Amino acid sequence: MKIAIVEDEKEHRQLIRKYIEDVCENKNIKYQIFEFESGEQFLFENEDINADVVFLDIQMPGISGVELARKLRENDNNIFIVFATGIDDYIEEGYDLDAIHYLKKPINKDKLFLCMDKINKKNDNSRYILFDTDDGKYKVNIKDIVSIEAAAHNTRIVMRKKEDFFEIKSTVSFGDMEQRLSGFAEFQKTHRSYLVNLSYVKNITKTDVVMDNESVIPLSRRMYKEVNENFIRYFLGK
Repeated sequence: MKIAIVEDEKEHRQLIRKYIEDVCENKNIKYQIFEFESGEQFLFENEDINADVVFLDIQMPGISGVELARKLRENDNNIFIVFATGIDDYIEEGYDLDAIHYLKKPINKDKLFLCMDKINKKNDNSRYILFDTDDGKYKVNIKDIVSIEAAAHNTRIVMRKKEDFFEIKSTVSFGDMEQRLSGFAEFQKTHRSYLVNLSYVKNITKTDVVMDNESVIPLSRRMYKEVNENFIRYFLGK
């Protein structure tokens, strides 16, 4: 989860960051946090970051949090917006912009925990896919998919459940599976027959991608540069 904090006061940025880190560690949520001193700075850099959640101070010099939220909603209905402010005047506008939460300053840690819990649940619900197997329909959270391999007209899907890895055979074609996962930054094609979840990549060589479960996925020579750059970009939050 990529989280942006847009707040002109350093003290408030650091406090929100600390609370977010606490709740993410507590809930075992993978996260990256980016701090911005102004709405202008966020707009300039967010195209590279592609934040999932943005904590917005409403009253800032230059573009306000409400104006920034309007700009975000013009292009993105999925980003989670959380307003943080010391006044109540903008609550109605916050809900008009489909803000998921409204935090009153000084920020209360328990309320931020509830806010992040709400976001995490909504985020998880939007990250499930359904596919067919010989035994019927199978619903999985994409974060549990380690890798996908083409197998004739079907696919072999390696999954992780807690510390265990296991395989599912799906009747969904590789091309269809690739299309379904194309909107998720963590999935990378390494070869015409393989997709990997970058979250589970251990290291990359010139010819292979080594996963956390020690499986070795072929890496096409022509795709080496793209895979390597996207692997670095993914873990830098860009």
